[in-house]
Amino acid sequence: MTTAPPAPVYRNVTIERMGPVSLVTFNRRGSLNAFNQETILELTDVARRFQEDIDTQAVVLTGAPEAFSAGIDLRDTATWETLDSDVATRERFYRGVRLCQAWEDMPQVTIAAMEKLAVGAGCAIALACDWRVLARDAYLYVPEVKIGLNLQWGALPRLITLVGPARAKRIVLLCERMAAEQAQDWGLVDELAEPGGATTTALALARTAAGMPAATTRMVKQAINATANALHKSSAFADADQSALSRAYRDAVAARAAFGAPPAPFELHPQLAADCAVVGDLPLSRVLLMNDRRYFWCILVPRQAGRRELHDLSAADGATLFAEVDQVSRAVQRLDDAHKINVGALGNKVPQLHVHVLGRHPTDAAWPGPVWGVGTAQPYEGDDLARRLQDLRAALELPG
Repeated sequence: MTTAPPAPVYRNVTIERMGPVSLVTFNRRGSLNAFNQETILELTDVARRFQEDIDTQAVVLTGAPEAFSAGIDLRDTATWETLDSDVATRERFYRGVRLCQAWEDMPQVTIAAMEKLAVGAGCAIALACDWRVLARDAYLYVPEVKIGLNLQWGALPRLITLVGPARAKRIVLLCERMAAEQAQDWGLVDELAEPGGATTTALALARTAAGMPAATTRMVKQAINATANALHKSSAFADADQSALSRAYRDAVAARAAFGAPPAPFELHPQLAADCAVVGDLPLSRVLLMNDRRYFWCILVPRQAGRRELHDLSAADGATLFAEVDQVSRAVQRLDDAHKINVGALGNKVPQLHVHVLGRHPTDAAWPGPVWGVGTAQPYEGDDLARRLQDLRAALELPG
């Protein structure tokens, strides 16, 4: 029996083989798992090696736990650097096309398992798979038009095949987030999973598929793809060339410049600075501890100037904030043995965007109502504040 040669050791991709099922995980460990050029090339190589593998019958593709993928990494210099020739530049533009085609051409049943968010290129690679599993708290988002780019990687005809032209236009042109339930209703995803369970659900589907007669399964998949995708290449053969063209439009250049412009300096609102002690900085938010020993009360402030509302954040940053609120909530729950965690974003007096995370107990002064405006704050005494800050930093894995 002939099998594909062992895969090399990749920087961003791992492969776990479980009999006839394999789990492929791509994880850059940062940047919300956005695709850089290295990841694109590694995943392409993985798919091509599976095309020669006759022992594996189903493959699950998943990303990072905090994000399936935030799309192409627009800040990756290798994506935009000037190359020596037009042919080399065109070859780079077509890497994503070849990546998705390689995954679509795999003879195994392929299933994308998506947590938290799939944006742009993250949607494109998922569309190249046979089935898609999405966590119930996750969303899909195609923002390319908003930054002056067309939807490429061969994704547009695949999208039209799944949802029809009218819905495809709405998804691509209006750049609206799509919640999990809507994505399933529109036919973009095949199964919903509980948060954190997308890979488990996808593996269950993969094992069922792998249990079918292998040769027949491969033959039927190829026949369905040949019929459903017959016109895909003819309608998208130049989408990477179109991307090279559209990125040069003046309004596209301005949109990307605004996206990549250096942010204004972040300054903590004076009221928050006066009322709180700084715990430390998570990837997006500055974590504060309210100096009121009546409550275990944390506040997260995204370190971005001018943010007043949750919808002022980008889709990716909104997902990061949600993950950080979850992280702080779990820390407060554990450290305070809280009866209930309260989470809220008000901002009526302090307009700077901030999110409160409080541990509550039936014995506290404001129970069961909200804490705002009840009684007078009681600052921590002696070394109590320092100890609580130290406990929080340890729980959040922040430097002391």
